[in-house]
Amino acid sequence: RNPNNMTEGIASHALRSKTPRLTKYFGLAALAGFGLSQSVFEVKSGQRAIIWNRFLGLKDDVYAEGVHFRIPFMENPIFLSVRASPMSHVFPLQTKDDIDMHVEIRTVVSPNATNLPKFYKTLGPNGDAAVVTHVVGEVVSEMGPKYTGADIFTRRDEFSQTLLPAVQRRAKEFYVDIHDTSIVSMDVAEEDEEAVYGEKLPKKKTHRSNDFDELLVMASRLSEPNDDSCHCPPKT
Repeated sequence: RNPNNMTEGIASHALRSKTPRLTKYFGLAALAGFGLSQSVFEVKSGQRAIIWNRFLGLKDDVYAEGVHFRIPFMENPIFLSVRASPMSHVFPLQTKDDIDMHVEIRTVVSPNATNLPKFYKTLGPNGDAAVVTHVVGEVVSEMGPKYTGADIFTRRDEFSQTLLPAVQRRAKEFYVDIHDTSIVSMDVAEEDEEAVYGEKLPKKKTHRSNDFDELLVMASRLSEPNDDSCHCPPKT
């Protein structure tokens, strides 16, 4: 036999015997890397995370910003924003002097960071808006009969400061933090404007309609034929 052929055969056999091992090692390494990536999660700035376990359900732990471990394929993180965000709602109320009005109230709200599992179980991921509508609406309707319409207009800061602690206490029952409340705008019937504002407000709708009428007149004038400005081809 040719020694060279024997050497090539031995080398080829050795390479074939190593190939399955290398493939196995690469597969195990890839599997380990994938498992490691599924074992950690990152909570970003302004967020908190809670864990849903396939067998235990929602766990009571709250995870702050940073990298955390979980059981892969058994636990899934749920990320919730805990940043304070503004929202505005319009609420009806009746005053001491029997004036029906609508007030737009701006609130700054966030879920309670230490009770996120209870918040999520009770309300879902965006339940803070429903809490604000319910709680602020109740307190506003209770406070309305203590003020006249003019009081709410002239002492709106005092009204907002009185409103804040009352809604904070009730919102905590639903695991929501209300950081600030303020009256943004008010709306009353035309016949009550003088009692509330001390004077009649300008009729903006009338002004807008007058302006619209003027525009219609101008448009009709522009549409009238004008021999001097006509660029039509001469009639034959």
